[in-house]
Amino acid sequence: MAKRGLVVGLSAASWFVLCMTGQAIAQTAEEDSVRGRSRPEFVPLGLELDQLLSTAGLVEPARARDRNTAAASFVVFPRLDIETAYETNLFRDTTNQVDRILVASPRVELRSDWANHRLSFGMGANVGRHDRHRTEDYEDLFVNAGGVADASEMLQLHGRVEVARLHLQRGTLIDSGRTGAAVEFDQSQIAFGAVFAPDRFLFHPEFTVVSEDYLGSDGTDNDDLDRAVATIKARFAYQWLPGTALFIEPSYNDRNYDRKRDVGGFLQDSHGTQTLVGFTWDVSGVTFLELGVGYLRQRFDEPSFGTVEGPAVSGRLVWNPLDSLTIDARLGRAVEEKRGVNLSGVLVTSLRSRIDYELFYDLLLSLSFDYAKEEDRFTRLTDNRFNTTFEARYLVNANWFAALTAGYDRLNAEADDSSFSNARASLRVGAQL
Repeated sequence: MAKRGLVVGLSAASWFVLCMTGQAIAQTAEEDSVRGRSRPEFVPLGLELDQLLSTAGLVEPARARDRNTAAASFVVFPRLDIETAYETNLFRDTTNQVDRILVASPRVELRSDWANHRLSFGMGANVGRHDRHRTEDYEDLFVNAGGVADASEMLQLHGRVEVARLHLQRGTLIDSGRTGAAVEFDQSQIAFGAVFAPDRFLFHPEFTVVSEDYLGSDGTDNDDLDRAVATIKARFAYQWLPGTALFIEPSYNDRNYDRKRDVGGFLQDSHGTQTLVGFTWDVSGVTFLELGVGYLRQRFDEPSFGTVEGPAVSGRLVWNPLDSLTIDARLGRAVEEKRGVNLSGVLVTSLRSRIDYELFYDLLLSLSFDYAKEEDRFTRLTDNRFNTTFEARYLVNANWFAALTAGYDRLNAEADDSSFSNARASLRVGAQL
């Protein structure tokens, strides 16, 4: 398809700017948080690539010993997670089907250890097997590349490319319900941009394209969901006091579906804008605060959907009141789409919060609470979604860790027979080198 060719072409072009592995500007409060703080005893050392190639007979041992190869500047980080989970409502509907799931997650990452620039490659999988409902089994796969190019002291170029085979989580906005097997889709995405920071100014443009191709399941045609979403945004900021900056961030998105009309005959494409004005405050390792307010507007080609618009907000708080305690909260608003007889626009206001507590140096406790208000502008119905999760993570050493998780999900829907609740628990063991 034409859009697939566009994504592939942009993916190739992105190699000129390399790929993004993280934000160019660090947040000191985030680095000093319970999760962000460095714990050298539990950090995997990795395996030197040239030594691995020498063991496989692909590089002469003498050259590997002298680190006289191009591979000497790369380190390999393999990892394997095994998780066993239990859910009281697998399909997240009114049937309340119980199931147990076993998930194996192998992955490997290759990272550069250069003094300047950064480059990484990764690949992995999440393979899930269900005890009772085998139609929900899945094999998620991904391959990605990313990095940062330090063009000068004031300019960094960054980007990211990823190709993946994924599956839809039951109970999401575009989940069709229990009408077939788990829905799989192929996703390719590319993101690249730059950070230009002369003196007190900051200019940070970004361009992203995400393409999704949904596969059929048990005779169900999911091609209505195939689409490509292109987003461009730019942040202009001025640091008027040390650690304090004012910014304006305009953005534009274009959502282009392969099928212009869905099975109900409704046009699916839309495009929208958002403008945020706000400030960032990051003056110490204790508190990081960012808040932006503005206006968003998403215009649908379908006349009966009209335009979804309203106030926009984006916020982030990282607060470390104690060395052993971190409070992390995020606030946002966006226009998403809901699958039913059509793909009408939904205005989603979300709040995500998490408390991390370091009970011991090697035992971290986390409690999170997520809330989302989903306003369907076509049906005029409003749903409220809640999610609570507790996790205890035990860091054994640099090669082993274990995590115990318990959670509860609930959807309070105005539509008949749409509400659900689900309790879940899991135990995960990870091994890494």
